[in-house]
Amino acid sequence: MPSVENHVKFCVKAFGEENRELCYMVNSWIDAPSREKGKAHRRLRHDPDFTPVEACRVYGDYVDKGGEHGLYRLLETENNKLICRMVMQHLKLDGLITPQQEKAWTWKRMWKNIKKRVRNEIEEWATLPCEVLLKEEPEEIWHCLWLEGQPAEERIKEIIIEYIREKRDEYIQMIRKGELVKVNGIYMTKEAALQEKIRKQRKSIFNIGVFLSIIISTLLGSLIGKYLFEFWLAGLIIIAPLIFSLSLLFLVVLVSKYEQQIEKE
Repeated sequence: MPSVENHVKFCVKAFGEENRELCYMVNSWIDAPSREKGKAHRRLRHDPDFTPVEACRVYGDYVDKGGEHGLYRLLETENNKLICRMVMQHLKLDGLITPQQEKAWTWKRMWKNIKKRVRNEIEEWATLPCEVLLKEEPEEIWHCLWLEGQPAEERIKEIIIEYIREKRDEYIQMIRKGELVKVNGIYMTKEAALQEKIRKQRKSIFNIGVFLSIIISTLLGSLIGKYLFEFWLAGLIIIAPLIFSLSLLFLVVLVSKYEQQIEKE
C-alpha cells in the first residue's frame, strides 16, 4: 500500500505540478483515518462510489442546502472532476479498483453508479411498511431510508424520493389488482394474510386444546388413581402427566391436519 508521499508523487505526475497542493490535501484526507485505524482505515474514505463525493464536499465546489440533515449539492465543475479523478487514482493504487475502472470514470457514470448503489442498499437493508409509504409524503420520510455511510448530497435525497414514489405506485397497483389485502391495519400479500390467519387460528386452537387437556388429564388421572390405587392423588402424579402428554400429541396432529386443510382451500 503506497504511502501518502507516494500517492502525492503519482498524483502530481498524472495531474500536473500546478495541482501539487490539491494532490497533497486530497490524498492526505483519504488516508487520515490510518493514524487511528491502522490497516482498517480502508473501511473509511475508500469507497469508489461515495468517497469522490465526500472529497468534493471537503475540497471542491458545492452549494450548501442547509436543513436538519446538512444537505449540499455538488457542482459539475472541472475542479470537482479533478478531485474525483484524484480519488479514483488513489483507490487504484491501493488495489481497490482496476485501471479500467479508473479510466472509465465520468461524472455522469459516477451518479449512475451511486443511484444503483443507493437503491440496492435500500432494498437490502431498509424497508418501510406499505401503509407508511401510502400515508406519508416522500419528502417527509426519505431520511428513514437514508443509510449510514451515504453522503448528504442532495441527489441522494432525490434518488431515495424517486424510489419511494416508485414503490408507492407499485403498492397502489397491487392493491387495485387485489394482490395486497389489509389485515388489522397492515397491508400484506394474500399468501402472507393466509399465513397470518393460520397462525392466529393455530394459536387459538392450541391454547384451547392445552386448557382442555389440563382439565381432562386432571379428571381422568384422579378417577383412574382412585380406581386403581384407591388414592386419587396417585392418579394425579402418575396417570395425569401421561394423559396430558398423549393429548398434546393428539393436539399437534390435529392442528397440523387443520393447517393442511386450510392451505388446500
